[in-house]
Amino acid sequence: MPNSRNVFCRRRGVLRRNAAMTLVEIMIVVIIMAMIAAAVGVAVIPTYRRAQDATAETDTRTVRAAAMNFLMSSPGAPCPDVDTLVEARFLDRGQNVRDPWGYPYAIECRD
Repeated sequence: MPNSRNVFCRRRGVLRRNAAMTLVEIMIVVIIMAMIAAAVGVAVIPTYRRAQDATAETDTRTVRAAAMNFLMSSPGAPCPDVDTLVEARFLDRGQNVRDPWGYPYAIECRD
């Protein structure tokens, strides 16, 4: 009769140790999961960077158009910054006034 640490396996008809996972098995599973995460990271990061570039380009066009509208509606006004455009309602308050990397957009007016 098997003791409490051993379990009788009916399929094979042999005495087997406790069915718990060993440290080596756990380490193998963790390594496999890390390899899968690395592969996903390699595939996702370039796509994320392209999306950041596209977002920055779109936001830049929006800020540029808002600045041009502001300057056309108030001739002789100094070059506005993003906060001025938001206060004058040429940009929505909820609109992103920072680039995807966290820096505020800077406007430079040229004559």
